[in-house]
Amino acid sequence: MHTGRWVRAAGASREPVIVLDRGRPTARLLSLEDTGGTAFSSRRKVAGCFGELSPEVYLRAADALHLMCAKLAGLEEIFTNDRHRLAASGFVGLRGRNLLAEAAPRD
Repeated sequence: MHTGRWVRAAGASREPVIVLDRGRPTARLLSLEDTGGTAFSSRRKVAGCFGELSPEVYLRAADALHLMCAKLAGLEEIFTNDRHRLAASGFVGLRGRNLLAEAAPRD
């Protein structure tokens, strides 16, 4: 993974860093200056959502980061086929949708 390099490049540049998935643009990283100085993370909000998480919910650090970024950006739902992220999405008030499962033909 080159996430750290992308984040540093976005912070140092006035140009957005475009993140690709299989050759298709999926995200744009902007420096804080480009967002008006608004940070999209908050320790209190993260602690409030995940601090009392049930031990039965398996949540990886990257999943928590994705979920909190979506929540703090004002999104209401996320799209993923990751079962752990889907299971944890409700704890931050997001509706998790698995488009692969929704598109699968029903017998």
